[in-house]
Amino acid sequence: MIVVIAGVGLILAAILGWAVASGWLGGSSEPGATALASPSPPVSPTPPSEVPTGGSTATTVATPAPASRDGRPGPKASGEPALLYSEFGEIEDTLWLAPVAQLREPEALATVDHAPFWGISASLSPDGQQVAYVVLPPAVANPEVAASDQAEVWVQPARGGERRFLAQNADVSVAPIWSPDGDVLVFQSFDRRRNRLTLFRASLRDATVSVLSSIDDAIALPLAFSPESDWFYVAQTSEEGTELLAIDTADGSVETLTKVAGDIARGWRLSPDGLGIAFVSRISGREWGLHIASLVDGTVLRLESPAVPSGRELFSPVWHPQQPLLTVGTEPDDGGGVLNVPLSGQDGERLAGPDEGFDVPIAWAPNGDYLVVQQFSEYPVQRRPSLDVITSSGERQGLAPGMEVTFIGWLAGAE
Repeated sequence: MIVVIAGVGLILAAILGWAVASGWLGGSSEPGATALASPSPPVSPTPPSEVPTGGSTATTVATPAPASRDGRPGPKASGEPALLYSEFGEIEDTLWLAPVAQLREPEALATVDHAPFWGISASLSPDGQQVAYVVLPPAVANPEVAASDQAEVWVQPARGGERRFLAQNADVSVAPIWSPDGDVLVFQSFDRRRNRLTLFRASLRDATVSVLSSIDDAIALPLAFSPESDWFYVAQTSEEGTELLAIDTADGSVETLTKVAGDIARGWRLSPDGLGIAFVSRISGREWGLHIASLVDGTVLRLESPAVPSGRELFSPVWHPQQPLLTVGTEPDDGGGVLNVPLSGQDGERLAGPDEGFDVPIAWAPNGDYLVVQQFSEYPVQRRPSLDVITSSGERQGLAPGMEVTFIGWLAGAE
């Protein structure tokens, strides 16, 4: 049963959440996916909020990459945050690190060999120290079939270093999801023959892998851990709508937290305090809503604000790390920039958009000064987006223009 409330208590909880977690590293996944601490959705010609993100351990190779694109030494650490992203290649992907002050001079951390045309899906640990990725080995037979359950899971230091193998039999399209303490990863595997989604739990401490839960005959998307890692959340879609599920990490039992009516609910993004989750949904026809679901009691608040346009598609809500607001993308009309919507329901503001098309937010930097967006050149979407970094005042700069890149996460600045 869906409960729509006036939202005073839930709004207060959300406001407290951003204040408590001002150091949070910014969302996933919506496209991601959805590694919610820092998303790494697969590149897709559709907006990221629409993306539903074993081989031998010796078949995949990660090697040190050149220091920078032009061979010069990579950027030095500074007090400014840095972006971690991957660049897709036909047979290998490259991990890059770029301080915001030197976006055009990134440091190459590693290259990862993969099956032709099947890039990696990666996520950043909550403390920003490690990156986990799933990769389809280069020599795998029949990649189209193997992609859903024969990828490998690897972990390596976020600023470069030796990687280590963790697990296999993963789905390459969905990035691993980190526990809040960074000790556990959850990854998915999909059995096409049985139409079964299995979630595996991999421990980084002892490298053990076990089944967390299995879901049959349903379209499901893994979302995030609870703050204490005692629950794991999943969105399951059916003809009746979308169910928000909670899996007990101790015994794998499943509870339904709430049900969301309508044919589309997407863009799930965990709040900084882990007590709520934001999403957008198509309520009916052309009516879209921006919502926050409580992970404590399952109540759902529709965030009413004059800033949210009526009758236009919404995309990818992102929590601001320093202010009580959500940033959301909208179908372009009077501007293609993202909207900042206060949790109080007051009027918001639209940031300056691109010269053509529209922006979809991905993640704010930990200091709240920079926002990564996907820029789509047209609506409805027909071409792959580019990645831009914009300031809170609307100034923008392209990230690796002309390259096929995927944002992984923000790293806090280091002196």
